[in-house]
Amino acid sequence: MISQSERELPGLSIEDVPVDTGAVSSKLQSDGGDIGLGRFLTPPPGFRKETLVHESVLVTLSFSHPLAGSESIELQDLGDLPLLLWTREQNPEYHDALLEICYGRGPSPLILVSPPLIVGARSYLIAEGRAFSLVPESAANHLPASLRAIPLKTRATLPLEMLWLEHDPRVIVPQFLDIIRSEARALG
Repeated sequence: MISQSERELPGLSIEDVPVDTGAVSSKLQSDGGDIGLGRFLTPPPGFRKETLVHESVLVTLSFSHPLAGSESIELQDLGDLPLLLWTREQNPEYHDALLEICYGRGPSPLILVSPPLIVGARSYLIAEGRAFSLVPESAANHLPASLRAIPLKTRATLPLEMLWLEHDPRVIVPQFLDIIRSEARALG
């Protein structure tokens, strides 16, 4: 979306600031950001929230896992493999939604607590076949080569949401928001 925006809106200056899970709203409020994307967001004062798409959830496994070659899988097929997940305090709604996907499909996995980015420091647990994770489809493009993201046999989704300044005077902002919306629709 950034490359498309820079092509179509040459006057737009974009600073992409990665934030930890659950920190989008506070980062916008504390650092004066204009637009934020994430899941289960709470708009700070002066911001609006829009759900862009309900994105498919994928299971992340080691490429060497016996199910890694499957076209789709059921969570119960993972047996007692632990779920690698960040702490609930980071984003309780998001955390609970991921657990509900598990509990609603049979397993009650042991949870291994991870730093905010599943594709970060603890991803070796997945790469070594010692854990699995649940990620939105858009995150699959950012996984290390040692991991494979596989769709669930019965689709589960998570909302991708956008926060933006409600009264932004810059005329280019609505065009940028439309590009974000268009890119998000492609995920659905």
